[in-house]
Amino acid sequence: MSNITVSVRFYEELNDYLPKEYHKKDFQVTLPAGSIVRDLLDKFHIPVREVHLVLVNSEVSTIERKLQQGDRLSIYPIFETIDISPITKEKQSMDLNEDTT
Repeated sequence: MSNITVSVRFYEELNDYLPKEYHKKDFQVTLPAGSIVRDLLDKFHIPVREVHLVLVNSEVSTIERKLQQGDRLSIYPIFETIDISPITKEKQSMDLNEDTT
């Protein structure tokens, strides 16, 4: 089985799940080819319920997105003072429309 390497950064309290050397900075992660964002979260024991926004290559994504070699991920916790639901709902709507075409 082949592997892929992605660049990832976790923000704010999601850093609490990471080894200290990964706090507040980009780092490389190697995963099996075919992995999805959820697999990355599982690798670091980050509960899905703690994640509110995932960007893959600067685009809003879902945790079911299949990762590719060289992808850059930014993963954010639940925002307490900013309502980003219009952004995440728009992405979910786009994903549903793509699945039906």
